[in-house]
Amino acid sequence: MSDDRVTIAIEDGIAEVTLNRPDKLNAFDTAMFAAVSAAGDRLMTEPGLRAVILTGAGRGFCAGIDTSMLMEFAQDLDALRAEIVTPPVAAPPTAFSTPARSGLICPCP
Repeated sequence: MSDDRVTIAIEDGIAEVTLNRPDKLNAFDTAMFAAVSAAGDRLMTEPGLRAVILTGAGRGFCAGIDTSMLMEFAQDLDALRAEIVTPPVAAPPTAFSTPARSGLICPCP
């Protein structure tokens, strides 16, 4: 599989997933998040897959989040905050609304 953000090569049951945005040090933008998610979905159905290696093209593995995305997040901040604090009524519970059930908080014996 190949697209403009992620490439996948599989040989002998080992997948090599390469972040392919070397001009930006493989920083994550919306398209990169979607491509990595799609790669994961594809690899979960790959018969005989034993291991996945995640690597980055170019001189760096990954610079983190692309700072240009911060403006996108800032535009949607109120909606995101509202969803985290008060999830939609019809929505199923999330890790934010029920942290104990999600495994984020583990009771100590």
